[in-house]
Amino acid sequence: MHTIDDMQTIVVSRSVEIDAGKGEVMAVIGDARQLPAWAPGFAREVRQMGDGWVSAHPSGFDLPFELKVDAECGTADVVVTSSPPRGAYLRALETGTGCHLTLTIIVPAADGVDEAGQQEVAQAELRAIGQLVGVRP
Repeated sequence: MHTIDDMQTIVVSRSVEIDAGKGEVMAVIGDARQLPAWAPGFAREVRQMGDGWVSAHPSGFDLPFELKVDAECGTADVVVTSSPPRGAYLRALETGTGCHLTLTIIVPAADGVDEAGQQEVAQAELRAIGQLVGVRP
């Protein structure tokens, strides 16, 4: 566990090789409306609200978030706008034969999650993204 401003947080990172170009990967991770397809534990559905977004969280509450995308750099950050800090940070790197995608999740330990569970979530989300754009066998 790590601390951010004296708050205990869980930080996990996982990576996968995607058999697609960075542009194809960014089309999925850079589109907030795609979140329910690859992050169903975060969003049953997503709707736009002003300049940001709202996730209809599976536990029944609305969770405001921002999606910060830089397609050229290959980054897409899903940042929850409520306190304490939390989010999912994706990095897509062109490899010449596809794309290396890394997902880092930061959540407060107070959310009642554990590191092993978050590792599983990260791996499942990467698999889902890969299925949307074509993971290598």
